[in-house]
Amino acid sequence: MFYSLRSRILLTHLTLAVLILAGFGYISLRTLEGTYMKERQVRYFTHANILAGVLSDMLPWHEAEVRSVVRDYGNSAGVRILALDTTGRVVADTFDTLSDHLLTGSVVSSALSGQGAAIKHYIDSMPVMYVAVPVLHKGSVRGAVFISGRLDDIERAVNDYRRSWLLLGVACLVVAVVFSAALAQAVTGPIRALSQGVKDLAKTRLSARVKPSWGEMGDLARAFNDMAQKIERLDSSRRAFVADASHELKTPLASIKALAEPLIDADHPDVETIREFLRSIVAEVNRISHLSGQLLDLARMEGPPTHQDGARFDLRELLSSVVQRLQTAANTADVHIKTEMGDTPVIITGHPDSLESAFYNVLDNAIRYAGRGGTVQISVRRTSHVIEVVIDDTGPGIPECQREQIFERFYRGDPGRSRKTGGSGLGLAIARAALILHGGTLVAKDSPLGGARFVATLPQN
Repeated sequence: MFYSLRSRILLTHLTLAVLILAGFGYISLRTLEGTYMKERQVRYFTHANILAGVLSDMLPWHEAEVRSVVRDYGNSAGVRILALDTTGRVVADTFDTLSDHLLTGSVVSSALSGQGAAIKHYIDSMPVMYVAVPVLHKGSVRGAVFISGRLDDIERAVNDYRRSWLLLGVACLVVAVVFSAALAQAVTGPIRALSQGVKDLAKTRLSARVKPSWGEMGDLARAFNDMAQKIERLDSSRRAFVADASHELKTPLASIKALAEPLIDADHPDVETIREFLRSIVAEVNRISHLSGQLLDLARMEGPPTHQDGARFDLRELLSSVVQRLQTAANTADVHIKTEMGDTPVIITGHPDSLESAFYNVLDNAIRYAGRGGTVQISVRRTSHVIEVVIDDTGPGIPECQREQIFERFYRGDPGRSRKTGGSGLGLAIARAALILHGGTLVAKDSPLGGARFVATLPQN
């Protein structure tokens, strides 16, 4: 129980409350008692000094007169007063019980030596205060005035204050317990909910969410919910990716099986038939190999950076190489490729292989959709911060609702297209991943040529 955060918060608050109340109570009690004692000491010293002045004027002393003065003053002041001669003998006593007795002690010795003194003393557990001052006449000590006063009223006042303080302390502790329990619940409740959410997430319950609370715990809960949502999306994407990849691989494998089985079942197939079937099998194998290569490229680009130093190269030369590689495909599709790259070298730093693959996929996609007799235009532009590569085509364009979906893996804008004419659905995903890897972007827009426009940006060196 005491290992839980709630218990530790409660125990910490109670400990602090007890320490603060005890410390404050002790200091206040000592201060109160000291104030009372100081006031009582000042009063006794005042009485003693007044009487010492009176007795000084009465020298030489007549014991009957001294006794009368001491008795009257003591009764009016409510204290016991003794008048002492220079030897410490009691000349007069308010209660007439110690007359002619010899008093000793530190306060008496101090007074007879010319210095007033005070001390707290206990008689049968009864607190009393002794105060003594010298009786001076023409600069010499001629006796002393000794006052003894009870302090039980101070003890009672301090005890009453102590009891009141204890009651107040108990009330404060009760309030502290209630407040600490509420605070501990408010603090640990969201933590327990978050802990349960983490456990659910660890058990692959990806729909686990935590209700946000207040303050930093609310921020933490919202961060957890965002993380859980992203994990759920990634898991959904992973499942879809595995399903799509399996589907894409299943089709050529089924074709290979369909082409191989007749060769196995045929008794005497002619050589030309075997070659035709083998050519079809090789084509399907090439499709599998191409798809596998694209999946590897995509996994590599979407993974963590390799931190390899890039090479410096001219982007115009890379684009010209891509155009040259696709020129045959463009001629076959009766598509005209126009380039506007300028005469100034566009030097960038990066990985030319991945960028070449990216622009190859975008340009190949444009040629596929440009239509017979259509045009594909490539232009390179410089701005103050980035380099833009713009690829326009005269195809049917891309609906606005699909301009983000086309960059998803295995997505085809036209489901009616075959895999042969529509590609694997990975090209644009690979292209965007390659540009993001280089700190750039790839977006789709409307083209002034009437079709689609792909705008790729790369940061300036």
